[in-house]
Amino acid sequence: MANGRLSVQALTAWADVNGVKLDGVEIEERAIGASSDPGYAIVAQQDLVEEETGPLITVPDHLVLSSERVLSEAQHHADLKELLDAASGLAESTTACGVAEKTDITAAWADYVKLLSPCALPSRWTKALRELQANAHVRAKTALAAKVDRLDREFEHLRSTTSTVAWCDRLWWQPGSRRMSEDKWSSVDAWYRSRSLSFVWAGDAMVPCIDMANHAGDGSRNAYFDRDVAGRALLRLAPRQRLKRGDEVTISYGDTKSAAEMLFSYGFIEPDTTRTGAVTLDLPVPDDDPLKQAKEAASSTVAAVRISWAADVSSTLWETSSVWLICVNEEDGLRFSVVPGADGEPVLTVAWQGHDLTHDLRDLEALLRRDDRWPLYELRAIVTVLERVQLQLRRLDVSAPEVADANATIDEGEGQAASAARAAALRLRELEQDLLEQSRRDLEQQLLERSHVNIADMAAPPRDE
Repeated sequence: MANGRLSVQALTAWADVNGVKLDGVEIEERAIGASSDPGYAIVAQQDLVEEETGPLITVPDHLVLSSERVLSEAQHHADLKELLDAASGLAESTTACGVAEKTDITAAWADYVKLLSPCALPSRWTKALRELQANAHVRAKTALAAKVDRLDREFEHLRSTTSTVAWCDRLWWQPGSRRMSEDKWSSVDAWYRSRSLSFVWAGDAMVPCIDMANHAGDGSRNAYFDRDVAGRALLRLAPRQRLKRGDEVTISYGDTKSAAEMLFSYGFIEPDTTRTGAVTLDLPVPDDDPLKQAKEAASSTVAAVRISWAADVSSTLWETSSVWLICVNEEDGLRFSVVPGADGEPVLTVAWQGHDLTHDLRDLEALLRRDDRWPLYELRAIVTVLERVQLQLRRLDVSAPEVADANATIDEGEGQAASAARAAALRLRELEQDLLEQSRRDLEQQLLERSHVNIADMAAPPRDE
């Protein structure tokens, strides 16, 4: 759990000692993105042709840090099992702490984390940068606060549950120990979130050396990760790829991820990004809705609407299963009842004109589409989404002075990392504002196209069946 950063030469030696094979590539230290702070890149050391090239990197199965691996290790290590039992319910990064301390790969992972670059996720930014991000990107104010609060609660839970575990208390909590701290816990979480790879066979996993591969979006990546029959993790050239000596080997972190997802998960926005993939806005039930409390109680998920660019990137789409419950009420045929459950406890039921929706509210949209008054319900939905988009745009406008003030307080002496983080926060604001402005125009056009809907005729309550 030490914070020291070792050199790239130490990384090469680490790979040799631990059986990680690099073939035709090396890991080099390079400035990544807009920051001049050093990071790592996987670089071709010779011309490479996919048809003639085997795995570029091969990582032994026992070094792949996944939930599957941790549970397997716990079967043979009583101390690790004791930790997992004591700290149950924590995020996956808990297992990284335990494995790095108490398994046969202790030395390997304890040394590997010393090679990792500081993680630039927003949850690791300085207070000034977090305030800038919160103001520049209005939804981030609650998202960042929730993230930091969750990390604090996780850390307190870890401390309270493992202080009674003898080896954890000795290594982490006792004065003079290596000391687990809030900062180290946050660092472990950031490493896991930003460096884990999604494998079909292992779920999310940290894979040493392969996780040094940088992202290339828009289908421009030239490599991918895989697994062989022996369970080893592999980095391979993508089909029909040809690299020259000195070319960087890249993978995709997710071509469908929005700019916000890239920033919050990996700490950066691609320099050539001109569109954010999507914006998700909360969609609360209006305070003046007489069924507000019942609707909120009946919903098992947080109500939200996803605004995204259409395939042609000239218009926008909106997607939500939440808006339909907001758009109907008792006079339309919506009914809530409280009935005794199987165990005698009261259960809230939901019905639409006699159709039971208690177990899946997603069926409501299909029922509304078959209703004669569908044009009215659709019109209500468009108005609801438009009002939410307009509210978000007003919030962005109101926050503009705060953004300028927060930007002015950033200490230029904090270095290139702070400068890159500030630029990313402001760029995300621009990208999302562009999307929301276009969405507003599109929704207004959709209203115009439905101006023929006779609301007076449509507003008549349905006949009871």
